[in-house]
Amino acid sequence: VLGFAIVGMHYTGMFGVRITASAASHVQTPGMEPFVLAIGIAAGTLFILLLALIAALSDRRFEAVAVQETIRSEKQLRAILDNLPIGVFVAGSPAGEVRFANAEAERLLGHPLAGSAPWAHAGGAIDDAGRPLAPEAYVLHTAMRENPRVGPVVQTYRHADGHVSRLEVTAAPIPSREDNGALSVVAFQDVTAKLAAEDQARQS
Repeated sequence: VLGFAIVGMHYTGMFGVRITASAASHVQTPGMEPFVLAIGIAAGTLFILLLALIAALSDRRFEAVAVQETIRSEKQLRAILDNLPIGVFVAGSPAGEVRFANAEAERLLGHPLAGSAPWAHAGGAIDDAGRPLAPEAYVLHTAMRENPRVGPVVQTYRHADGHVSRLEVTAAPIPSREDNGALSVVAFQDVTAKLAAEDQARQS
């Protein structure tokens, strides 16, 4: 379309030109036939458009390959996290809603995590007197608020069925240029048996 538009503009300009005779009208100057010039311009334009089309198609092909590679890498990372022997989840600040949690994290806490904050469930961290901790006392909340790495800290966790366990928790913000560290990662493991064994050893 652009090639034909250039040809039309060329002939429109020629139609609007008026050439009058002058003393130098008998001088022969080298030049190109208007029709040949128009065809050359149109052909050059079409050739450039063809190159641009090829480049665009190549870019889309490379983009599709990059997207597939990203998806494959994400699946591999998810498989690795799901097979870790420790619980891991990623939460967004400031609400603390969980964006991703591996299988071990949900097994240790006894309920699904995605879509809600860790302190928004029936079970949760408790203090030494058995009272539920305020959200501000969670390791994740401290990492989101003060932006440091926190832990490892041992916290007592009461499940929805009343079962109590001791969890060693570490939380840290995830650096990001786009959202200024709006994500935090939490890793934890059940150390109930380990602490009980250490306590028994001290008593012995």
